[in-house]
Amino acid sequence: MRSNKQIIAILGASSHVAKGLIFNFKDDESIELHCYARDLEKMQNFLDRIHDSNSILKSFSELNKDRIDVIINCIGISFTINSKTNNENIFELTEQFDRFILNYIKSNHETLYINFSSGVVYGTSFDEPASESTKTTIEINNLRTEDYYRIAKLTTEIKHRSLEYYNIIDLRIFNYYSRFIDLSKNYLMTDIILCIKDNRILKTSSENIMRDYIHPSDLANLVKACCENKKINKAIDVKSLNPIKKMEILDYFSQKYDLKFMIIPNYGDFSATGKKTNYYSKNRNFNTIPFKPKYTSFECIKIETEELFKLYS
Repeated sequence: MRSNKQIIAILGASSHVAKGLIFNFKDDESIELHCYARDLEKMQNFLDRIHDSNSILKSFSELNKDRIDVIINCIGISFTINSKTNNENIFELTEQFDRFILNYIKSNHETLYINFSSGVVYGTSFDEPASESTKTTIEINNLRTEDYYRIAKLTTEIKHRSLEYYNIIDLRIFNYYSRFIDLSKNYLMTDIILCIKDNRILKTSSENIMRDYIHPSDLANLVKACCENKKINKAIDVKSLNPIKKMEILDYFSQKYDLKFMIIPNYGDFSATGKKTNYYSKNRNFNTIPFKPKYTSFECIKIETEELFKLYS
């Protein structure tokens, strides 16, 4: 007999974003959460750690056997400075699982497909934040390392818009930070946390970049709002209440956690997905879903860092 609960499948359940969704969905009695992952033992260890006895672990081969209301695609390569070796795999991985999901929804027309895209679809130049009028360009005869990830995300979104009669939402994440972040990745926030933990001096450039970190519970509530608007085919920029500048972040960690940092002009200006000074969005497409975030980027960083250090204490 079919449950009255909404069945939500998360593919790539061991990813950073997926872990935040699972944590915020786990006590929602209106949801039956199916977690699809390659390493089921590792995934079970995570569920045990967050005291989640409700989520159901699944292998990818089981997807076509299940009736699902919403499929959330969290599969992707974490593209950082250290990930150049992923260039040859980024297109294959993106296409493989996107096609896998599209085949499912073409046979199950009522299913909503929520795909996690990226703000990099707007391009590699963020002198100004993204907006409705932002144009993206590609130097087709001079492709760079940072272009591969962007083109993979962009072509996926274009394909989704061409399937206008199917229910597909692309959520463009600009920045995401939570207590479950993988500290082995090379991001500003992981560098800060590791320098605090190891009592090292953080070296950073003088550029006061702007970032927008959505709180994990806000992202979970945005996803829930999307689930209530199934008859939709659209891309939506994910935003917090307010973005934050790098120096605000450093000042907070200096005062709260005694972070020591050194400003070095032009230090570490290379980014695997391109230099992004103002990596956030002012695009009003966010307003197409009846949802408003509760937290600012600063509040996200403050709350999730406190919880992160509890995990490592």
